[in-house]
Amino acid sequence: MEEILNQYCKQDNPGLLLLSMPTGFGKTYNVLNFIHLNYKEFAKQKRKILFITNLKKNLPIDEINKRFIANGNEEDFEKYVLFIDSNVDPVIKNLLNLDQEIPDKFKNKIYLQLKKYIEMLQSEQLPSDFKENIKTDIRKNVEPAFRDIIKRTLSENFKTKKARLSAIKNNQDYQ
Repeated sequence: MEEILNQYCKQDNPGLLLLSMPTGFGKTYNVLNFIHLNYKEFAKQKRKILFITNLKKNLPIDEINKRFIANGNEEDFEKYVLFIDSNVDPVIKNLLNLDQEIPDKFKNKIYLQLKKYIEMLQSEQLPSDFKENIKTDIRKNVEPAFRDIIKRTLSENFKTKKARLSAIKNNQDYQ
């Protein structure tokens, strides 16, 4: 596995490497090792290592961070590693704290459903399988519907992308 990564990824234009191997084959372990051992070389060459997965658990970000810390490279972790969450995770994490800052025009039926679901996720009494169902509904239905309302409202009120971005940055009614 390590040899495959070294041979393939260190080519000048390697393209996309798909690793479709059975569970327990050491994909994650070897990829983390490869990233940690080679990130400096790739950075010098102005190249990037992209690890894309549909499941966040496939790239244990805390584990790779521990490797950087153990080698005294904690600043490099901050500088070179970017972990991009799905849309729904920051919404679940931050919506309740930002509720007072959300303009009233966006606090419609969909928003109230989203808020209710997120409040339910905070409950210790709910079974984990029920919480997973709520998260799935948020991810597939409620959050995209709320985001669509925001996009539609912005598009109706601001005709260009530049104007929409300016409104988000500068107009309290859209921040």
